[in-house]
Amino acid sequence: LSVGVPVLVLSLMANYRFSSESLRLYLENTRVEQLRTELAARNAELEKMTYLDPLTGLANRRGLGRFASTLTQPDTPLAVAVIIVDVDHFKAFNDFYGHSEGDRCLRAVAGALQAACQGSGIVCRFGGEEFLVLSCEHATVAKGLKMLNDISDAIAKECTDIFGMLDEANGDNGGTAEIKHLKLAG
Repeated sequence: LSVGVPVLVLSLMANYRFSSESLRLYLENTRVEQLRTELAARNAELEKMTYLDPLTGLANRRGLGRFASTLTQPDTPLAVAVIIVDVDHFKAFNDFYGHSEGDRCLRAVAGALQAACQGSGIVCRFGGEEFLVLSCEHATVAKGLKMLNDISDAIAKECTDIFGMLDEANGDNGGTAEIKHLKLAG
């Protein structure tokens, strides 16, 4: 019995050390997996941020480039419709009303464009106040014109108050701000 107690004590100590080491390794592995999951989520967010304009939520130039690169695939239609929207007198608007109103203006135009072009290619913020719509679904002149009219209607509906503000910022109280149709290159 006198030999059995020390062996039992040593055996319990060894089991304790083994259990404690196993627990430590388990907790360490759990933490590593948690960190990997967090890292994957943050990398996905960074990937998203790389291709999106933070103000409007639209694609940026990188996003446009990524979409355009898919157009070189063999099963992609060769014809595309390209529509460029420029907010005239935006600098005067921004100077007159301030950057927060300028941001609101850009978000309103972006929202109208997204609503008009939902599911039809890509809408991106191409520059400061320039937007670009690239669509393969509207690859004929007739369909491109319809899309242009849909865009014009959506912007007129969503941005009516902004047109008056653009006129005022531009020093024109006669209400000349309007949507101008771009020339279609044939």
